[in-house]
Amino acid sequence: MPSPQKVSSARTVFSRFRRAGLALAASCLALAGLGASMGVASASPATRLSGVVSYDLASSELYLNGGGHRWGFEVTIEYDNIDGSVSSSTGFGISTSYLGGLESHAWGGKLAASDVSVSPSAGMTADSGSSLSPVASFNLTFTPTSHKTVTSDCLTGSERVYTGSLKGSFKLTTGLKGLKLSASHVSFGGDNTVTEFNTCNLAPCQLSSWDASSNPASTAPFATGDTFEEPGVSLSHASIDRVVYLHGPHGLIRLDDYSIKNRAPSFTKSSDTLSVTTSSSGLITGAATLAHGKPASEGPARTCKEDGKEYSLSVVAYNGARYEQSVPFEAHTILTGILKVHPTGAADFQIVTLKKK
Repeated sequence: MPSPQKVSSARTVFSRFRRAGLALAASCLALAGLGASMGVASASPATRLSGVVSYDLASSELYLNGGGHRWGFEVTIEYDNIDGSVSSSTGFGISTSYLGGLESHAWGGKLAASDVSVSPSAGMTADSGSSLSPVASFNLTFTPTSHKTVTSDCLTGSERVYTGSLKGSFKLTTGLKGLKLSASHVSFGGDNTVTEFNTCNLAPCQLSSWDASSNPASTAPFATGDTFEEPGVSLSHASIDRVVYLHGPHGLIRLDDYSIKNRAPSFTKSSDTLSVTTSSSGLITGAATLAHGKPASEGPARTCKEDGKEYSLSVVAYNGARYEQSVPFEAHTILTGILKVHPTGAADFQIVTLKKK
């Protein structure tokens, strides 16, 4: 199982900024070892094997009021049929804007094989039964209304994207300050899709990223961040995350994520050191250095593709850096109070260079 500190390194550049809820759900599933086809980046293209049929449902955002705040709820469901052997998993989460950033809580875990069914035309029904107990339950039906063949995220091959309606009911008991959210006979009003991957070979682009470890790693909050840069474009986030392993029949994981837009960290090549500074007030505060990382190239440049654009991607990883805070890293949250990152520890970061092809 990958360590919690590696979660942000697995995020792709576009999923992070386009649909934060789905990226968080994918991160949860990656921690559970389930997220191979839900946007988790890899070092090489993800090749589809013969005999494998994969469908991914991605809901639009449904807004609900609870605990004095308006929360956006999203759900993803992954269905795989490998030569007749069926497996399913889900990621679902809530998020809300707060203190100049985004507070998000996402859950990920397995579903029973009988919980999900998919028709040849990509109609999907999902009834979680007791699989997500005691945190959640849902009964959802996706009905396709149109479809198109898409190659924009495929290095080779194609995928088929079905758009349609998503209706049903769900209950969520967050376990955080007594917050419970539910909806019955509701319609998700935005763009709901089911993607059939067909022959699509994904080659997602990675981000420059950094991660600071905490102890114990399985429960303590840790600082992390990522940056996308190309000529004329710079997008950067700093986050404080916490991973919580929950009891249940299929082993749920919760990821608490608090994120702000931030200026890109500065890198000093002479000392192989990364310097990170956030804001002086708001959802996340703090500053730190990740000093004297040990550089190692992750091989020759490779081609990655997102949203129809191909890039040449090269990565240099800096491992074993010393993490030291000059200003305490803290998240000032709605549901979990003030989360504090340990002031010292180990850290890793990677510098990614993207060039349009």
